[in-house]
Amino acid sequence: MNLRALLFDQSTMNREEPFLKVIEEPVEKFRFRYKSEMMGTHGSILARSHERNRRKTYPSVQLCNYDRPAIVRCSLYTAHPHEKQRTPHTHRLIVRAENNMDKDDPHEVIVSQDNNYIAVFHGMGIIHTAKKNIVEELIKKKRSRLLEKLRVKNVKLTSLNTVQESKLRQDAEDESRKMNLNSVSLCFEAFYRDANNCLQQICDPVFSKPINNMKSALTGELKICRIDKHVSTCMGGEEVFILVEKVGKKNIKIKFFEVNEDDQEIWCDYGKFSELDVHHQYAIVFRTPPYRDLDIEKPVDVFLQLYRPTDGDCSEPIKFQYKPSEKMGRSRKRPRVSNENLHSSENINFMNVINGTTNGMMDVGSDMKNGNDNLLGEHTSLSELLNEENGLDSSEFREFMNNLSISDLNLPQTLSAYGGSVGTDILKPVNQKYNMEPACTGAFMLNTSDIPFGGTLKTEGIVDSEYMRTFDHDLAFDGEKSPLPKDAVTEIRVKEENDPPEVKEEILGDYELLQKALKQINMVLQEKLSSDVTAKKIENIFNIRNTEGETALHAGVMCGEKDAMKLMLQVLERGGQKHLINTQNFRNETPLHLAVLHKQPQFVQMLLAKGADPNFTNSDGNTAIHLTIKCCHNECLTELLDTNNYVHNEHKPKCNEKNYEGQTPLHLAAVKRNLFAVKSLVKSGANVNEADSTLGRHVLMVAVEQSDKDIVEYLVKETNVDVNLENYAGDTSLHYACVVNGGNAEICQLLIDAKADPMKTNHEQRSRAMELPMAKPLEVTVKEEIESEDEFQLHIDDDDDDDEDDEDEDDEEENGLSKGCTSMDLAKDNQEILNILKQADQYMASTLQNESLDEVQIKDECPSPSEHSTVVDNGLFDEQTLTKLCSVLDASNSWTNLADLLDYTFLVPSIRAAISPSKLLFNYADLHGNVTVQHIRNFLEALDEKEAVEAIDLMLARQVANTGGDQ
Repeated sequence: MNLRALLFDQSTMNREEPFLKVIEEPVEKFRFRYKSEMMGTHGSILARSHERNRRKTYPSVQLCNYDRPAIVRCSLYTAHPHEKQRTPHTHRLIVRAENNMDKDDPHEVIVSQDNNYIAVFHGMGIIHTAKKNIVEELIKKKRSRLLEKLRVKNVKLTSLNTVQESKLRQDAEDESRKMNLNSVSLCFEAFYRDANNCLQQICDPVFSKPINNMKSALTGELKICRIDKHVSTCMGGEEVFILVEKVGKKNIKIKFFEVNEDDQEIWCDYGKFSELDVHHQYAIVFRTPPYRDLDIEKPVDVFLQLYRPTDGDCSEPIKFQYKPSEKMGRSRKRPRVSNENLHSSENINFMNVINGTTNGMMDVGSDMKNGNDNLLGEHTSLSELLNEENGLDSSEFREFMNNLSISDLNLPQTLSAYGGSVGTDILKPVNQKYNMEPACTGAFMLNTSDIPFGGTLKTEGIVDSEYMRTFDHDLAFDGEKSPLPKDAVTEIRVKEENDPPEVKEEILGDYELLQKALKQINMVLQEKLSSDVTAKKIENIFNIRNTEGETALHAGVMCGEKDAMKLMLQVLERGGQKHLINTQNFRNETPLHLAVLHKQPQFVQMLLAKGADPNFTNSDGNTAIHLTIKCCHNECLTELLDTNNYVHNEHKPKCNEKNYEGQTPLHLAAVKRNLFAVKSLVKSGANVNEADSTLGRHVLMVAVEQSDKDIVEYLVKETNVDVNLENYAGDTSLHYACVVNGGNAEICQLLIDAKADPMKTNHEQRSRAMELPMAKPLEVTVKEEIESEDEFQLHIDDDDDDDEDDEDEDDEEENGLSKGCTSMDLAKDNQEILNILKQADQYMASTLQNESLDEVQIKDECPSPSEHSTVVDNGLFDEQTLTKLCSVLDASNSWTNLADLLDYTFLVPSIRAAISPSKLLFNYADLHGNVTVQHIRNFLEALDEKEAVEAIDLMLARQVANTGGDQ
């Protein structure tokens, strides 16, 4: 027993007068159903104890301190926090009778000593009253209760007088404006019958705890039904789709949170979405927030749940996982030579050796003996690096580091084998642009600035190669032929890189792969085989892969070996095997992908100059252009889009290709808020009006969604972007600007200046009843159809329309649907934006008027195509009704007030001098397309234009009659 029940029992133990006590409270949430749903059988209101003991129990109340038979009544009341202010509710509490007819409340149970004075109310359901019937339903209930009360004094009373009826209506209208339609309570009362058979109250009524509408977005149960993914990178920003039970688009958040071992919340954030991303209250598309730690090394489990701000209610949490940031390809730090700290005599290239200026080894010991102490702090010896503790004891790596000689590369032989010439013009533009030119022209050497882990790289003289001694051509340097010293050796010291062991092993593997490929290429070329056999063997070498599916070209990029890359690309070009440049690893990444991922624009230019295809896609459908934008590498993007890099390349970049997420590079550039990339892509031919494949968003919408004013301004002012393009939901960029992050007035102004239409509607259906003031519904008598007896159809005694509840998807939509929301509808709570839109609408209307008023006047002069036509072409009023309305409103001058109510005040000065301003007003409303006949009728009724209202009612009656005649 809870505390409240205990206190109640203690306070009533000593009471002597009769009183009612609730012994079984109704469930907290129950589905309020519409009339159209009441076919067949449905669940009834159960007691809360049912949730605990799984046995069906029902709301029950006990009459205490009373010893005669009595009547306990149950009826539906509001759930106001103060019980004294609770009043009859407009919804209907029904019980299905044996004849399948539904009986409205109040429901009565006779109690006596036989049942211990306990009344159990089972089989009850709640029918949601349509908005247009709220007042009438309240009046009906209030009238019944008042008559019952007055009959105690006057048994013969059968009706109320005019004053009483007027008071009832006024009270009902007042209560309807503040009534919560999604929360009710049960009111229990006890009566006995007096001698006149009238009910006399035994004690004060008692109320149950509130029952909330399970179907309502305001009070219903929050529930995630399905989610399309449960993992995101720790960087966030991934798009997720979830299906949910009904939610309110302005009253829902998606909460991510993490708890510690004690179940204490240690982090939370919220998914990013706007009300436009909530689809019909049952689906949400959002982007994940970034995790609190962007450098996690293993997956982290968190939770995700729906959260409703108004009442703090939450759904059951579901597990979600953040994984380490996906580095496409193996993202490693490359070791670099410290040019600042190396002694000038250390960095000796082979040109110096060949010219005889250096004859021997420059080792670390000599520098240390000469007092160059700074080397000790910056470098380590190779022997220290290769100890087993570091895990770098690979025999291949030792052999590569100790024995790799320049003769292994044999650049002159390599070029001559495929018909090339020996010279210094290999990719010369690349050298010049990125300062890759060797110290002395003509020298070839491994890129010593990229040897890993610290230590030295020993490179032996070219003369050690037997082939070089017999080569037909002498190496020419600066126009002179020079012999090669036999003992030319130099050592290059490099900085140690503090990489973890697993990364060192990966780098080791790249160098092993690269070393073996270079040695095998040299061996093949030395064999002097036929060109076909040589080409086949070279192809086999470039098809050797490591555990990542990477070839020597991938390894060359990963190791940053520029000269080795030059050599391999030249070999492939000379042998006509350029297709191998586009070989993909197991992630479908080409060497060009890796060059982009590792921010190496010089490699990008090299690869493109030799025929790399920029349109190959990786396992996520991303081209090199997609990746460079994702990684924000603008230098690489410049190279990818530079037409000079495609002079000898048949593969031109395609800027409008979509990845597997349906995004073009331009969409990604807008997501990344990269104005440079946006401009570069547009200049290269990217289509600014291309829609993505998931939501149909255009780049302008994405920029608005990111609140990037600079990109929006560039697009609307310097490109041919269409500001009124729609996504799949019918939303324009202006719709987005009105709601994203609470709305952005600056961006709205930019869009309006670019001729965005503030009255363009999206595809979301909305309720006309929400737009109009409460008014008496139009009563049209329709011939009643005979219902089949075998259908469990809810019996209806009033004049409700059968189609009012056809839409059970949204309780705010069943009272007539209109076509979509405009930007002005979305901005109704943001006065700054609303003013911008209204000014624009007035300007558009004034410019449109010069075009449309002529059309309207021409339409006035033209007779109806058929005298028997009851409705004009554009669908508001038939000729007879339009004539009557214009006559009435022109005479009373009420057309100006109607224009105000229709939000067409700006038209008044322009049409005031017309012969019939009312006619121009109606024709403009018709052309504008954002009002209905019911809309106008309600406004005219509010203006007390009875003749005009009667004319519309007669037209509608004629339409109904004609429809019935057609059937």
